[in-house]
Amino acid sequence: MVTSENHNWGSYSMLLGFKYHDNVANGRDYAYQLITVPSGLTTVKLSFWYHLFTEDSVAYDWFAVYVAPVGGDPVLKFKKGGVDYPGWEVYGWKQEAIDISSYVGQSIYIYFEVANMYDTLFKTWCYLDDVTATDNWIFDSEIGLRTVNGRHDFVFLWSCGTANEAQIGGISGTHTWGMAASWLKRTALSLDGYANPDGSRHCFIGWQYYSKPFTEPTGKYSFTYRTFATMFYYYALVKGYTINQALDKASINYIGAPFNETQIYNGYDYNGFLSKIRVWGDGSMTLP
Repeated sequence: MVTSENHNWGSYSMLLGFKYHDNVANGRDYAYQLITVPSGLTTVKLSFWYHLFTEDSVAYDWFAVYVAPVGGDPVLKFKKGGVDYPGWEVYGWKQEAIDISSYVGQSIYIYFEVANMYDTLFKTWCYLDDVTATDNWIFDSEIGLRTVNGRHDFVFLWSCGTANEAQIGGISGTHTWGMAASWLKRTALSLDGYANPDGSRHCFIGWQYYSKPFTEPTGKYSFTYRTFATMFYYYALVKGYTINQALDKASINYIGAPFNETQIYNGYDYNGFLSKIRVWGDGSMTLP
C-alpha cells in the first residue's frame, strides 16, 4: 500500500508486509516494476531507501530485492532480516545500492518483497522509498568509507538533494549516511550557518531537493548560475572572504541581490518541492 505514515523523502512511501494484516504462514507481500536499462551505459546502480521492522530472525522473515530479466529467473540481490530470535529489530531509514550493470540493454523486472515464513508468530513489514536506477552515481556511504576524519572542513555540492534536512545523516562506526556526515564526519552543525554561524570551522553547503542547472540564467544580465558558483570560489579562495561574504559578493554581482534575498536562499517551488541552497555549520569561516 502507498502510505504517508512513514517516508524518507516527499510525502509518501510504499508499505510491504504484515503490519496491518494477520500473518500468513509462508506468505509473501511484494511489488514489482518493469524497466529497460539503456544500452551504452557503463556503471548502473539500483538505489532505494528502506525502513524495516521485524520481530523475527532472517531465517524466518526478511525484506528482499530480486532482479529478473524478461523471460528469466529472479536473482536475489539484497536480503535483510532480524539478527536475534525472537527479538524486536527496528532499522532506521537506510540506503542500499545494487549494481545492475550486467543488465545493460535489457528489460528487467525489479521485485521488492517481505516474506513471512513457516509460522504466524511474529510480524515483519518494511517501508520503501526513493527508488532510482541511474548510471555513474556516487553514494554517501561510499564517500564515508573513503574520507578521513578531520580531512574535510568545507564542502559545497551543487547537486540535488545533498542538503535535505531530513537526510542530515549520521555515523555508526565506518558506516555513514547523508552527504554532510560522510564528508565532514560530523552532524552537529547549525542548520542555517549563514544566519547563525556556529563557529565550528566546519561548513557544508548543498541543495535541499532540486538544484539550479549551471546553464540557467540568474536574471542579471547574461550571467548564469555557473558564473555565480565560480565567482563564489574566487571571492572565498583568492580574495580571502568568509563563506558568507563570498556568497553575498557573488550574489550581489551576479544575481542582483544579497544572498539572503535570493530565491536560492529563501526557496523556490519546483515539482511541488521547496528547493534552495542550505548552508550548514560555520558560514563565518574562511578557507585556508
